[in-house]
Amino acid sequence: ENRELYQDGIFDSEYDAETDIATKQFSFWEGDEARLSFLVAQPMRDEGRYRFMEVTYILEEMDTRDHVVEILVGGRQDENFGPLVIVAAGGTETELFADTWLELAPVTHTEALDMISRLSCSRLLTGWRGRPAADIDALAEIIVAVSRMVAGNNAIAEIEINPVRVAPDGALAVDALVVTTENPTAENVPAEKPNSEE
Repeated sequence: ENRELYQDGIFDSEYDAETDIATKQFSFWEGDEARLSFLVAQPMRDEGRYRFMEVTYILEEMDTRDHVVEILVGGRQDENFGPLVIVAAGGTETELFADTWLELAPVTHTEALDMISRLSCSRLLTGWRGRPAADIDALAEIIVAVSRMVAGNNAIAEIEINPVRVAPDGALAVDALVVTTENPTAENVPAEKPNSEE
């Protein structure tokens, strides 16, 4: 069975997904194509064209589902408010649309659903112009998990999952970046949030 695959890398601390150049190869239909791409990439790496400290190649199946909406889910430690969780329109146009909502972390499933509903792009998730509705509950579960991760681990300075590809049959995190802090404090103390669910 032919399935569309892509090759990716695990990068050093200087890696930034927004400035990634020529490190991803898409649409491998056969194993020989993947092996050839690896052989081509090796001399480029050896010549110092990539800023890799140590390179590992990962071969993964590409998400080719129909009716997918791309969402960003993230979190960070804020010096004034404590841990925050963020949801936004995702993909390569995240900064262009600036469609974002944030809350104090952690959040409940109900609060995550409310965050999603605050986005202008939420209409794409609920069945825009006859399209099938996406699995919003699966997206909310990811938001809850990220919020708990940020609130429960102060070694995480920032986390960004972009995109989370949300389809009618579930949500899939495709790319993630985690930034750690060098001097974590003893315990996270988020600002008080009224009327939170247990």
